[in-house]
Amino acid sequence: MSRPSNKADLKLLKAGESLVREKGFLGFSIRELCQKANVNLGMFHYHFKSKNEFGRRVFEKIYEEFFVDFEHKALTGETEFEQLENALRELTFFMRDNGSIIASMLGDALCGSRLTADIIKNIAPRHLGIIFELIKKCLKKGYIKKMPAEKILVFVVSSVISSCILFYVSKKICSKQEALFIDSLRESMVGDKAILERISISLNALNAETGGKK
Repeated sequence: MSRPSNKADLKLLKAGESLVREKGFLGFSIRELCQKANVNLGMFHYHFKSKNEFGRRVFEKIYEEFFVDFEHKALTGETEFEQLENALRELTFFMRDNGSIIASMLGDALCGSRLTADIIKNIAPRHLGIIFELIKKCLKKGYIKKMPAEKILVFVVSSVISSCILFYVSKKICSKQEALFIDSLRESMVGDKAILERISISLNALNAETGGKK
């Protein structure tokens, strides 16, 4: 007979997402997680067995919700150039909206967390693969300048998401006074208008002749 959970697993996942955003995966204990979720410690082990398995479920939940929407929107648009623009926009907004958790994941990976390093290694090729295929299609159609697709991928992705990563990583490592200064740059670094401008500038730099949009 199955043990009733009273949605304990969902409560733990919700609390876990909050703690990962705040402290990173390495920054909280299972006991602290259960207290935040108001769930018995035994229910954690019943549903997830280990903290690593729990962390995997938390990260996968966040990413899968994004990827379904990303994949759909990346395929909308009359031309491959417009689809590329849409894909870059959705990826950058995801990085911005989940900046604190991404900064925590990067920090955990650099501190030796095999779990977060493996998750980053496994999920990055999925969305980058879609963008890469769109770049190759744009090259084939003549929408962007002829150069190696790999170089274009590195250029456009780093151009549009670097400010998002820098903003949230800086907030985590800076002093309170320095963080206030970083906050004053929020609109310039991660505001909607700033993100769209960076995407436009990056794609215009790759323009074959007339702006790419044909």
